[in-house]
This record gives sequence, C-alpha cells and structure tokens, in this order.
Amino acid sequence: PRERYESFRWRVPADFNIARSACRRWAADEGRVAVHWEDESGERRTLTFAALLESANRLSNALAALGVARAALELARELLKTQGYRAAYDRNVWSSSAVEAELYRMEADLEAARLLTVKAAWMADNGQPNSKEASMAKAKAGRTANAVTLRCAEICGALGYNESELLEK
Repeated sequence: PRERYESFRWRVPADFNIARSACRRWAADEGRVAVHWEDESGERRTLTFAALLESANRLSNALAALGVARAALELARELLKTQGYRAAYDRNVWSSSAVEAELYRMEADLEAARLLTVKAAWMADNGQPNSKEASMAKAKAGRTANAVTLRCAEICGALGYNESELLEK
C-alpha cells in the first residue's frame, strides 16, 4: 500500500520548531534530564530540558534585539543619506560630522553585542557551559538595541518620528 502514503503531507506551520516545543513541554518538570554528556577527559554533565530552554531563550532574545537595532541603524542611514550624510569608512572619524560619528559609535556598539552573542552561541554549539555568556549577550543586546533605536530616531529628527517611517515604531 505504498500509494496510500504518497499523498500524505505534514501539515506543520513553517515557523514550528519541534525541538523548542519539546523543551517547553518537558521544562515544566525541572528535573527531567534531556542530555547525559561525557567529554574525552571523562567529565560528565547532565542537562535538563529547563536549562536547555533557558539558554535558547536568552540567545533568541539577544538575536531578536540585534535584528531590531540593525534594522533601525540601516533605516537611519538611508534617511540620513537623503539629507547628505553618508558613512565613509575611509575617512578619519575626527573629520566626520557629529551625526556620522554617532552612526559609527552605534555600529561599534552593535558589533560588540553581536560578537558577544556569537560567542555564547558558539559555546552552546560546542557543549560548553554558557549561562554567564548568554546572560551577558541578552543584557548587552537589549541595552544596545534600546539605545541604538532611540538614538537613530533622535538623529533623524522629524523623519525619525514620522509615522510613515518604520523607525518611529
């Protein structure tokens, strides 16, 4: 009866994540073990579903904040380009305008938050404890996103607070 299964299709939403769904379901029982792990040196670790979910949530929150901040910075750059400002990385920051220098500073802060998040994700991928790094990444990314989006709206002036622009939101 192979024909019977050829028409079978999974009806799962595109944004459904089975791993996250399982972690959420079993994280309620805080002692429920997800992974027993032993490295080459013989060190043993046990990870619970609650710990896996907590780590994943921290990193996903950091990544979401970084995405919002990056979008705000790119939109501010486009709006300012219409006013004659442009980011020129070949010039010295001291010969730039105050607005351009502020864009450079915000980009540097955003890159620092991104690198911290990447390090926490790399540690998780390689089975290293990353609770501290994931917490730091979430905090840094959240603060950076807040500061960057507010400052982008401010430096764009009336365009930044115009309801027709996405930056206002």
